[in-house]
Amino acid sequence: MSVPQPNSFRTGPDERGHYGIYGGRFVAETLMPLILDLDRAYAQAKADPAFGREMEFHLTHYVGRPSPLYFAERMTEYCRNPKSASGPSSTKTASGLSSSLGAKIFFKREDLNHTGAHKVNNVLGQIMLARRMGKPRIIAETGAGMHGVATATLCAKFGLQCIVYMGAVDVERQQANVLRMKALGAEVRPVTSGSNTLKDAMNEALRDWVTNVADTFYCIGTVAGPHPYPMMVRDFQSVIGNETRTEHAKAFIYCAARAPAADWQRSTGLGLEIYPQWNGSILHLKPGDSMRFIAVDKATNKLIRDVPMELYRAGVGYVGSGVPDQYGGMNFPDKEPGRYMVMATYRRPDPQRREHWLVDTSTVTFEIK
Repeated sequence: MSVPQPNSFRTGPDERGHYGIYGGRFVAETLMPLILDLDRAYAQAKADPAFGREMEFHLTHYVGRPSPLYFAERMTEYCRNPKSASGPSSTKTASGLSSSLGAKIFFKREDLNHTGAHKVNNVLGQIMLARRMGKPRIIAETGAGMHGVATATLCAKFGLQCIVYMGAVDVERQQANVLRMKALGAEVRPVTSGSNTLKDAMNEALRDWVTNVADTFYCIGTVAGPHPYPMMVRDFQSVIGNETRTEHAKAFIYCAARAPAADWQRSTGLGLEIYPQWNGSILHLKPGDSMRFIAVDKATNKLIRDVPMELYRAGVGYVGSGVPDQYGGMNFPDKEPGRYMVMATYRRPDPQRREHWLVDTSTVTFEIK
């Protein structure tokens, strides 16, 4: 008997397009040749460095990436102290964020991209793939209209025919985006079957696709549809997370004290990691950049306030030390160019031997240019 694998967007999909128990290809047999052809084309494109370079170029010079990471200072202050902050008080809102941990709210400003949303990231990748496959006719579905606008925009840029299927109900309530699509040269086709909304528009687009096999590419706007579409959308939208990882790492370093290991006879590692994720390589900063260290005990999910941290510089040795402030933060600003290392030490009593202490240490290295 096979052991069921945990559902994950990172470990999948498998060769059949499954993410654990989800995903797959559940389409009419007439669509299978198109889906398999698309799967092969995308696999080749991913392996081609030129495809990645071209996409990076357009993301930078056409879409306008990277989009900034904005610190919502007043919202952060309100959620920490709703009664003292200006605006309506809400204890329930505050309870969702931890003022003791110094929670901060950041906005990834995808609204500043060309076309005004994140949709353009995915559409760019799919339109580039369509051109690579020699498909001059692009069809798409849209609900609120932003995916339709992004598709019409990229088709106008690359000189491709664009047809957008949209539920009749959505056409009426999203007239502004309908006008934008038409102004960009797209043909908007209202769908009057079913509930006259997004799912019906997708069904109609699939019917179009199977009827016009030779010259048509279906550009799906969300993590839906048969494999490889969910994988493609995930991959093309991962630029948001990749940028956020870098931008947030420069804002502060998240120091997480991992739960102690089962073997209490030896020291257990205190893990330093940068939120949301960090690959362990050297962090590059500019002179004057601040770093924020927050130590949290993963076993109890509580802030550890007695974590001494010491700063070293390569070739110099010990520079300074300190203990996190009331929010668990600690800054080392205005350092000279060079490579630095922060070492955190956490002592916890051994429950088996009360006279002994465990010393957990870990380091993070950063370079100021």
